[in-house]
Amino acid sequence: MKKQIEPPSVGNGQDKLLTADEVAEALGLTVGTIRDWTYERKLPHVKFGRRVRYRASIVDALVLASEIPAIPRSDEVL
Repeated sequence: MKKQIEPPSVGNGQDKLLTADEVAEALGLTVGTIRDWTYERKLPHVKFGRRVRYRASIVDALVLASEIPAIPRSDEVL
């Protein structure tokens, strides 16, 4: 079962809206990947007519959900 990406709650109700180009640059992915994920509904988005935008908080949540914690070796001290 895949994780559902949930946006963090935004206190003032405002969140910066990003273009596919901005999201791709922020994540180091291609614009095509972002558009594919949008089409496949893997990436939540907002539509204004033909324009598609992504909440910055969704991008942040995607990064946090994808983070894999480090596991120190038994002989290492952090």
